Amino acid sequence: MTTISDRLRALEDLRTAGGPLLDDAATGELTALDARVRERVGLSAEHTVVGLFGATGSGKSTLFNALAGEEVSRVAVRRPTTAQPVAAIVENRTSPELEDEAHRLLDWLEVSERHIVSPDGADPRVILVDMPDFDSVQAANRAVAERLADLVDVVVWVSDPEKYADRVMHQEFIARFASHRAVTLSVINQIDRVRDRDRDAVVQSFAELLAADGLPGAEVLATSARTGEGVRELLQAASRVAKQKEAIAQRLTADFQATAARVGPMLGASQPEAPKRSALRSAVTGGRTKHQDFRVPGLPDTVPTEAHDGLVDACSRAAQVDAIARAVGDSYIHRASRSTGWPGTRWLRSFRPDPLARMRLGFAPASRHGRAVTAGGADGSAAGEGQPEFVSRSSLSLDAPGSRAVITRGADRFAEVTAGDAPAPWPARLRDVVDAEAEHLPDGLDYVLTHTQLPGTGRSWWWLPLNIIQWLALLVALAGLGWLLGLSALGFFGIPQPELPMVQGLGFPLPVPTAMIILGLGLGIVLAVLSTLLARVRAGSLRSAARRRLRTSIASAIDDTVADAAQEELDRARSVEGALSTLARA
Repeated sequence: MTTISDRLRALEDLRTAGGPLLDDAATGELTALDARVRERVGLSAEHTVVGLFGATGSGKSTLFNALAGEEVSRVAVRRPTTAQPVAAIVENRTSPELEDEAHRLLDWLEVSERHIVSPDGADPRVILVDMPDFDSVQAANRAVAERLADLVDVVVWVSDPEKYADRVMHQEFIARFASHRAVTLSVINQIDRVRDRDRDAVVQSFAELLAADGLPGAEVLATSARTGEGVRELLQAASRVAKQKEAIAQRLTADFQATAARVGPMLGASQPEAPKRSALRSAVTGGRTKHQDFRVPGLPDTVPTEAHDGLVDACSRAAQVDAIARAVGDSYIHRASRSTGWPGTRWLRSFRPDPLARMRLGFAPASRHGRAVTAGGADGSAAGEGQPEFVSRSSLSLDAPGSRAVITRGADRFAEVTAGDAPAPWPARLRDVVDAEAEHLPDGLDYVLTHTQLPGTGRSWWWLPLNIIQWLALLVALAGLGWLLGLSALGFFGIPQPELPMVQGLGFPLPVPTAMIILGLGLGIVLAVLSTLLARVRAGSLRSAARRRLRTSIASAIDDTVADAAQEELDRARSVEGALSTLARA
């Protein structure tokens, strides 16, 4: 069972979650309801305040006097008669101290005129209040009636055979309190003015109008203050409500439900009707339509994968992820060639800038121990506190109009997909929140790109042995060349030359120095070609790995900004649904 405390907590949750989406009037209504409920709960729970509301000339004050058992409210021909509310406190002879509680309750209601009465058959916990006419030409009288209609525990609508179809009463009062059925009594007063054969028709007509106002099956009491007809039954009905001690809770529950019904549509929430019930169960529940909990239709519980992936794609295009991935592969080939290419030409590579370094991406500064320090984890996550950082900005121009436009379009699509078919105000709310976060996305993307440890930025294991072999091959070729040059020098100076050793088993004469030159140069060229092929194969896998790692980093940046903000709004919607459902629960 949902208690008043549960509903108050739900009301506070609704104010917190729905506050940014509601206008000042709606927020004020929630605040006023919270204050009113807390004040009423803090006052006498033993007393039930029964307010009589009616139009001018309905005989409301006369009926009030008949209920009180004495004339305590002024009756006159001149209208309106009742300018201020008048209270009748039923005398409590067994517990006189409860009268003090009744006076404190009336102080809160701001009802200053009070009378102690002793009508026959009345419960001592009943407080009757005669209200000013709600159709009064005097605005102050109507304002008092409207204020007290929100405060009394039980509402008694008093009409007469001539004005029971009054538009003001039905549209501006009864329909407004349709959810307060449990604490509502309806009366056709002055029934003595109607012929006996027409009474049932008048009562039935009034009941049909009440059903149209949202009070189906409402019981209509026929009374006559002049003859006393129905007065005792009305007093007994009011006393019966007081004895059950449920009127206060029912009234406050109805207030919560009415507020939920009014505020829910402002927040895009509605109550779908429950599945059809059996005829037997429908009869047990009085034929009333049951509703499920409030829901914001069309709004997902979490950020859709389509929306998230779409924004990652857009940000990847803006951040030139494909270009960076190509640069990772080209950088690896560039550095591999400088380390394993033929030593005689590799120095030419020094005149070409590293493609990745030109973007100012992927390389961490050296630590004081001479090791490269990464700012992110192996998965490409951003750097933590206290870790050395990469360069502060890349050269990708993510804040340029073209890149920003791509991000903005992606963010708009993200908000659109996330909002789905949700009603107002959620699409606009999500768009505003996403746009605010997307404004800072270029800086966030640049940060994660420059703080992502890209693959292949270090040296591969095979570079060193291949480099050593390259230098050995070059030394062999140079040794052979030096040998031949030495022999030529001996001949030039007329010094006898020693006999050159020959390579055996080739089928043709080949001096060893010449073989050394051919072997050294040939091996160097073959190793250079082989290293280029190995570097290209490795570069292809590095490009794919770099693309995945960069997208992971971009997704992380989106998760921490746009997606997180959008999820907060989806969670806000769930909080709104839960709070409204608690308020509306029977």
